[in-house]
Amino acid sequence: ADNLIDFMLITIFTANLDSAISTFSGRPNNWYAIRPRDGRAGFRFLVHDAEFTMLNVNADRTSSPSNAGDASVLDSSPEWMWHRLLANPSFRLRAADRAHKHLFNDGVFTPASAKARFLARKETIDLAIIAESARWGDTRRATPYTRNVEWLSRVNQLAVNPNCYFDLRPAIVLAQLKSAGIYPALAAPSFSQFGGVVATGTVLTITAPAGTIYYTLDGGDPRTLAGAVSPAANPYTGPITLSESAVVRARAYNGTTWSALTEATFEVARAFDTLLITEIMYHPLPGLETNGTAVDGDEFEFLELKNAGASTLNLGGMRFAAGITFAFTNGTRLPPGRFFVLARNPARFAARYPGVAVDGVYTGKLDNSGESLRLAHVLGT
Repeated sequence: ADNLIDFMLITIFTANLDSAISTFSGRPNNWYAIRPRDGRAGFRFLVHDAEFTMLNVNADRTSSPSNAGDASVLDSSPEWMWHRLLANPSFRLRAADRAHKHLFNDGVFTPASAKARFLARKETIDLAIIAESARWGDTRRATPYTRNVEWLSRVNQLAVNPNCYFDLRPAIVLAQLKSAGIYPALAAPSFSQFGGVVATGTVLTITAPAGTIYYTLDGGDPRTLAGAVSPAANPYTGPITLSESAVVRARAYNGTTWSALTEATFEVARAFDTLLITEIMYHPLPGLETNGTAVDGDEFEFLELKNAGASTLNLGGMRFAAGITFAFTNGTRLPPGRFFVLARNPARFAARYPGVAVDGVYTGKLDNSGESLRLAHVLGT
């Protein structure tokens, strides 16, 4: 769902006229979707053939031409699904959440972020445009289009000149989303600091111009799917002291209206020198089923971690970033002297090591010839 929302927010932000429903033909056009066939994830939608974009800073793509499309294979499209899903209040608020993420707090649609990304792409093809203009520059007029005139002029209009497209477009899109009922009029909360590495005892304040602020520190949504206040949410009554890492999520609530979500990750600086990987069981011996069928040795892999320090470690948000795939959930604590066992196949592990508890299951497998494992906290370090 988030990918569908982001696809449509890109369509709206760039005012794409030719996808996913073309404003020229009123038909689905210029999009692709992919998914893994093993069921691990749903469809992901891909922007394709998008030269009819960013032509008019005031263009409004929140509505579709005749809302074209239907549920058939030929006429379905992400834009057709988007407009039907917007009838669901929770989906509509989720769309507002994604819009808030991208339009505020250095998100991808904010001017500095968007301009930097665009200009980095521009630098990648800057020399290639010379050959491209030589090949195609005279297809539309007798005097050819060139890199140094038309191309650079357009680049400047979008990302360099005062009041360029990327400077003006975010506020215009936000107003369009509000007018279309996709983004609520109730303003989302603001944080005194928007995440990052902080010292123990850092004080976070949350403000909002209207409504009651509700927040969580465990990454949960302050709003239930049914639209009520979550039992896990706290009403904001004053500054919050951060003594450990937290994913802070906050919404304003006024009557029956929720604001979009403000979310930031705070990593309280901690030393993990007492967290040890004490065993890496890679390339284990193969096993046998009771009927004599061989079992691949990889099924018996495991890793063991230990807290060798004197205080409890908060592992929430940590993950293996290389070698295997595993993330520790928020709230994971490892007391002093305790072990944490990760297995690739808990059933096979239990058969070979009866009575040993498995604390987590990872995906991927350890390279039999050796490799690097990397354990990172939530900010990547």
